[in-house]
Amino acid sequence: LDHVSLSVGRRLKVVWVDSSELEYPEGHEVLEAAKAKMASAQGILVPGGFGDRGIEGKIYAANWSRHNNKPFLGICLGMQMAVV
Repeated sequence: LDHVSLSVGRRLKVVWVDSSELEYPEGHEVLEAAKAKMASAQGILVPGGFGDRGIEGKIYAANWSRHNNKPFLGICLGMQMAVV
């Protein structure tokens, strides 16, 4: 991502959201803070992972980006969760 942003003359700012923060129930302050971070972004990248930790959060991020018209890039497990 750094190389791409440099090649097009843009500055990349990464905002990290742990996918487990997206697994809290609706209205929970942790989930609301994570959604606010995603809303501030111009796009969402969901990377791969191993095991079942954060799977529901990855699915939530993909679904949220679709409903909020945010560009989404899923890599490996991140793309598989977008299909789910």
